Amino acid sequence: MFATVTDNLASGTLEVNKINGDADVEICFVAEALPVTLTSFEGKMEEGVSFLNWETASELNNKGFEIEHSTDGRAFSTVEFVLGQGTTQSVSNYSFLHKSPAKGDNYYRLKQIDFDGAFEYSDIVYLINKANNSPVTIYPNPASDRISYQGVAATLKIYDIYGRQLIQQTAAVENTSIDISGLEVGTYMVEISTTTNEKIFKRFIKSK
Repeated sequence: MFATVTDNLASGTLEVNKINGDADVEICFVAEALPVTLTSFEGKMEEGVSFLNWETASELNNKGFEIEHSTDGRAFSTVEFVLGQGTTQSVSNYSFLHKSPAKGDNYYRLKQIDFDGAFEYSDIVYLINKANNSPVTIYPNPASDRISYQGVAATLKIYDIYGRQLIQQTAAVENTSIDISGLEVGTYMVEISTTTNEKIFKRFIKSK
């Protein structure tokens, strides 16, 4: 033994190379690239639907993600598989809607799987599903050009699945029509804020 090397870096390998014949050696630490860098995994429960979003900063040989669900935080089952980007150094955003969560407690986690079968779990996201017996209605659902709101006077805000507000309209009468023809096909959430400061959420699907 001719030297002691100590490091506090990520996993990797130490390479020892001879230089200048046998007189000197060079010791190099080669860090291993992480397969997937998950920067966020979040969720929210709206009108009995679980909205899950996650982001990666980079990916290496990423086959995809299994979305796993549990009602007790211990026994999980797979509800969907979402394809990954393979290998990329760019930021990637993913989303999933669980349309039939259990009443009460809902736990979610991601199982990230490499092409070689290696996998890693994310942290757990906890959501609670509370029954909503709201006296307001959004119809038709799905809708292509317009939706109608029936209920008490309120301010209506429409959000996409990423939480971006796209439309705001005041409903001063019981029946109000909202133009959604400019929205892309997909799932949206209506936030209904009543004059008594109650917030109600309704989901609808924009069709072609």
